[in-house]
Amino acid sequence: MAVKIAIIGGGSAYAPGLINAFIQHADDFAGAELALMDIAGPELDIVALLAQRMVAAAGIDLTISKHRDMQAAIQSADYVLTTFRQGGFEARAQDEAVPLKYGIIGQETIGPGGFFFAMRTLPVIKRIVGAIEQYAPDAVLVNYTNPTQIVAEAVTHFSDVPCISICDQTKDDQHKILSAMDISPTSVKLESVGLNHATWSTNFSIDGKDGIEVMLRHYDQVQADPNVTRRVKRQFQLAKDYHRLPNSYMQYYYFRED
Repeated sequence: MAVKIAIIGGGSAYAPGLINAFIQHADDFAGAELALMDIAGPELDIVALLAQRMVAAAGIDLTISKHRDMQAAIQSADYVLTTFRQGGFEARAQDEAVPLKYGIIGQETIGPGGFFFAMRTLPVIKRIVGAIEQYAPDAVLVNYTNPTQIVAEAVTHFSDVPCISICDQTKDDQHKILSAMDISPTSVKLESVGLNHATWSTNFSIDGKDGIEVMLRHYDQVQADPNVTRRVKRQFQLAKDYHRLPNSYMQYYYFRED
């Protein structure tokens, strides 16, 4: 049976990338409806039209619908995916700038910045969860809204709606590290623990070999490459120092003077 996935924040500039991910895994979502919901009408119209054209160009069986009303989007959904930024990037700038005035790192998911963000986000999440309970009681909440770890824990305090929080940062880090080494392995396994954007690997292998050892063999090459970003070079440095792979956001804590 085809599933319905409500995407709250479906008018975001990031939504087309999300739609593309569904297209890349079309076999797993054949016949599904992606119900895009956003309070920003013009942006929603543009993204929905683009999504429909992307699906048509790919020639796959996905239905795109758009909604300004949350009830209509969530009604009978199997999954509700949240991907919005309460307050926009203007608020994020404040989240990150204010702590810096007091010598504390500003970051959108942890520390003071993360909690500022959470205080804006959680009331909205609570309304969304209430709508799920009322209009799609069997749905699973898939949260893609930062600060993901705070949202995930908070939901358990006020609802029994199943909640999974996700983030693509670790996957992005993995891709950039492999690219820096100019290798294309057939298999990569990376498991990490910690808070969102503040994780360290517990198991990292590349084609069955210790991933850190592979990084160390490429260390000098990567550090000398002008095309590799400073962010990635710092990850290699931390991997060398601690024999664990950190989330790239950890650079702000270990390279504060830079």
